[in-house]
Amino acid sequence: MDTAAFPATAVGYGQLLEWACRFGPVPRAGVEGTGSYGAGLCRYLLAQHIEVIRLARFVEHHFPQLPAPVGLGRTALPP
Repeated sequence: MDTAAFPATAVGYGQLLEWACRFGPVPRAGVEGTGSYGAGLCRYLLAQHIEVIRLARFVEHHFPQLPAPVGLGRTALPP
């Protein structure tokens, strides 16, 4: 396993996908936080024909007393 950081831009999304593909095919990707910050990444991945699966945010796992968002599951964002 490895770690890396990429800018939240179209170029950075491309670099992220290129990096991830070094480990093998990427038919789907889990994205934490598909709202405002994750939406661009989700759109990019969907445009590359990669299935996006929305993951619960860190805080939802560690602070279950807080209300969780409704509708966790697969994401399909409009273009």
